[in-house]
Amino acid sequence: MVIGQARLFCSVFKLFFMFFKIISSLLYLFSSAVCMAQNHFIGGDSSYTSSTYYEAEEYFIQYLPHWTLDTSGLLGTQFIVTSPKKNDEDPFRENVSLKIKDSKNLHNFIIDAEKSIKANGTLLESHRRINFSRQEYHLTVYTRNEQPDLVYEQYYFFKYWFIYELTCVYERKTFLQNRASCERVLDSFRFNYSWSY
Repeated sequence: MVIGQARLFCSVFKLFFMFFKIISSLLYLFSSAVCMAQNHFIGGDSSYTSSTYYEAEEYFIQYLPHWTLDTSGLLGTQFIVTSPKKNDEDPFRENVSLKIKDSKNLHNFIIDAEKSIKANGTLLESHRRINFSRQEYHLTVYTRNEQPDLVYEQYYFFKYWFIYELTCVYERKTFLQNRASCERVLDSFRFNYSWSY
């Protein structure tokens, strides 16, 4: 009786696991198709075309067509995309950048990062997320004491003993509008399928 119940439980569990894998694969394919095919991915901008992709060997990202891409390695980054200047009174330009850092695991990296943030600023948010491509990352939002008018939003991805640190910097005074624009760029980040699996 007990053996029969155990076998039944195992069979049900296997079916559930197979169903979960199928659903996860479908979600991945759907999100990839959306990211690659949508021409107005950010802010409903109809001029958002394939020319606004930046692709490296292991990842790609999308950004607005009027933003500027810099891949020169400035400040140790893999790339920086920068918004145009709004006006002479407000010369700040929102930007998204990527740095790749060595790390044994994401947990220890987050602990060290939060200690540094709290010592030099204010931690506003810190928690784990999973995007539509089944990529787990850690979200951190904070301000720095020396630049209290700026907000730093970071996504930390852990892949093959490296931390992929995506950072968006925007002004606090227009927090909601700027955060929405920046997160659309951050959320478009994907590891290339052939490289990451």
